[in-house]
Amino acid sequence: MTAVWETFLEFARLELASGGPDPHLALAVQGMGEVADPCEKAWRAGCYVGPYEVSTGAVLWSHWPLAQTLAAPEQFTAWIQEHWAGLQIRRERRAARTPVKMAEALLSAARWAAVVGPTLNGQSFEALWTTADRGLRYYGRYALIKFLETLHRGGVVHEGATDIRPAGGWSPRGTLALLFPGDDHALLVESNRADGLALANA
Repeated sequence: MTAVWETFLEFARLELASGGPDPHLALAVQGMGEVADPCEKAWRAGCYVGPYEVSTGAVLWSHWPLAQTLAAPEQFTAWIQEHWAGLQIRRERRAARTPVKMAEALLSAARWAAVVGPTLNGQSFEALWTTADRGLRYYGRYALIKFLETLHRGGVVHEGATDIRPAGGWSPRGTLALLFPGDDHALLVESNRADGLALANA
């Protein structure tokens, strides 16, 4: 076993032993379990992944249930702007780092939850990925993975992630290149061509 693999496996062991990855996701799932409606559960997942901070997510879903958010989007946006300084937002959510973008992201999650929520559990991961990718604003590849994983762990959808969604996933593909060094490094890490994506999935 190479030193790279030994280091990676040690990291993975420690990450899992500490409750990771994403130990805060368990708190979000707990919050989702407080409601029965799948649409409301999906909204709570959006409130968590929008800022990617469970404390902010809990504040959002406590003050703004789904129906109220959908009924008053302008007031919701004004509320986000008014309370922006006190909301915790993780740096991973740089796509939505302004009050307007965050409000748009969350409102898109609310609309998605209301429309797709009733049929969530019967859909495949691919179908969910397609609808979420089209419907959610300012949710990039990473946030979409987290959103769908939250729905899965929250019992709202049956199927979890089937791969790393390699298109545009430079960081995880860079990790794959370190773990599997070879002459195809550039194809694996730098190309979004079909053969590069297939190699990453393989």
